[in-house]
Amino acid sequence: MSEELNKQIKILDRIIFKTRQKLSNIKEDELSIANLRTFKEVQNLLSQTPDSIEQNGFIVENESNALSESELKSQKVKVMIIDDDEDVQRTMQYLLPKKGDFLVISVLDPLTAIQMIRDSLPNVILMDLMMPNLSGFELLKKIKKIEEFRAIKIIIGSSRSYDKDRIAVLESGANEFIPKPYNFGELMLRIKHFVN
Repeated sequence: MSEELNKQIKILDRIIFKTRQKLSNIKEDELSIANLRTFKEVQNLLSQTPDSIEQNGFIVENESNALSESELKSQKVKVMIIDDDEDVQRTMQYLLPKKGDFLVISVLDPLTAIQMIRDSLPNVILMDLMMPNLSGFELLKKIKKIEEFRAIKIIIGSSRSYDKDRIAVLESGANEFIPKPYNFGELMLRIKHFVN
């Protein structure tokens, strides 16, 4: 490896280390919306950066111990979020991995959901009831008709928390109904209940 490349790797290592240190001292509730988005993007990038750095500053991968990306993904609990609200998607993408070993799969368009479920086979689906093109209620019925999806736990969320909606959703095969906006603590308890 060239001396110039070696220097660049050492500089990158230092930048990553210092950025992680600074981010750990930031209080999210003190950030503006624009700064919070940037903060979350930087955190997301850093979460994809390896921690294993040898003393000489090189990023190393021990091939005998390294897991492939597909093996790592298969060990995580896969939570699919089917919701046309991008803010909900961003929030879940950010919060769930901080609270456990979760891989979050985002689906904005319910019309693409069946294929996405087939491709990823999530452990849990968190789905909005009110969506354009295809309601969560209609999508739930379609999911429940497919044999290979029977083991997937489904949580329906809705700002319409009328008893008739709750009953209809549970009768159609949902495992849980939770009101929106989500109480994240309650949501985490329900997700963990299903995967333990």
